Amino acid sequence: MAGLQEIPVPDAFADLKRLYDDRLGAVRNARAKGQRVVGCLGGDAPEELVMAAGFQPVRLTGDPGAATPAGDRYLGPTVDGDRRSQFQLLLDGAYGDLDGVVIARDGENFVRLFYALRALRKMASPEAAKVPPLHFYDLLHMQRPASAHYNRVRTQQLGEVLGRWSGKAVEDDALRGAIAACNENRTRLAALERLRTGDAIRLSGTEALQLAITSRLMPKAEHSALVERITAQANGRPAIAGKRVFVTGSGHDHTAFYELVEGLGAVIVGDDHEWGDRSFAGLVDETTTDPIQALSERYHRAPPIGAKYSVAERAAYTADRARRAGAQGVIAYIKTGDPGPRWDVPAQRAALGDVPLLMLDDQGYGLDSPDALKASVTAFVEIL
Repeated sequence: MAGLQEIPVPDAFADLKRLYDDRLGAVRNARAKGQRVVGCLGGDAPEELVMAAGFQPVRLTGDPGAATPAGDRYLGPTVDGDRRSQFQLLLDGAYGDLDGVVIARDGENFVRLFYALRALRKMASPEAAKVPPLHFYDLLHMQRPASAHYNRVRTQQLGEVLGRWSGKAVEDDALRGAIAACNENRTRLAALERLRTGDAIRLSGTEALQLAITSRLMPKAEHSALVERITAQANGRPAIAGKRVFVTGSGHDHTAFYELVEGLGAVIVGDDHEWGDRSFAGLVDETTTDPIQALSERYHRAPPIGAKYSVAERAAYTADRARRAGAQGVIAYIKTGDPGPRWDVPAQRAALGDVPLLMLDDQGYGLDSPDALKASVTAFVEIL
């Protein structure tokens, strides 16, 4: 009909980029909606329990472009830049008004961060005046009955702490609802694999990592709706060309390295670090009568990573994921202060067989030497 204007369809990818770019504003955005917020450090911090206690969980990212004088002083150069940045941002109050912070034992650098923050709070240091209440969630991954029992107790204790912070006990029905929302979100994120690894790739690694990161910054129902919109729009996009690369090694809570790799004629079709595909691997059992136990088991039996699994187990997991993604090559990005992944590389090479692996060792939290990185990645992509 004459005079009618077509209403434009909102660009889901533009919305994703906006949310990703404002990741340090996630707490502020939740507060603006009247939500109470608990910050989470580490992928093992169970979001479901935080949600069931009446809080919006926000996994705290660092800022690779900001100075970290206090982080450098109290944690030292042997701790990775991610943790030094998060430490600094907590001292500065840069995340906003948090009701508390749950720090999970994903690795020893998280332990050091927790003890340093706790010591400053106990000394009533003015530097720690903006640090909210802390709780250390000591989850084990060893596949033993004793570890399972220990984790169940620690998960129950975390629920009690969150209840004290919120002023009300965590109810089973609330926990079941939170589990269902998180499972739905993980299922939708996992379904994106077909857009990344099929004959026609329609979702870049950079976009996939942005989706994984933003899933930890906002209400699950809102993020699941965003994933649905992304999926619909991606299906109509032209295929993305490039050599298929899989990323392993240290975690990435920002996309700078992914953007560098994909700007050099490659496309990242998968990864196995704690901010990427691994963050939504595995669901919580919704059929159980004991949701605390089910929650504990899901995080206990997470995919292999860190010192709590053998080198062979971790290497086999990486090789299997890379082959499933159809990767032509694997890049191990290993940060200074995070030496653990370096020990896996020889076993990863053996497990990968004829799939080549490039190790980028002693890398910074930000891209400290982009020209050298570009040269190494370019040469690697050319041989694939």
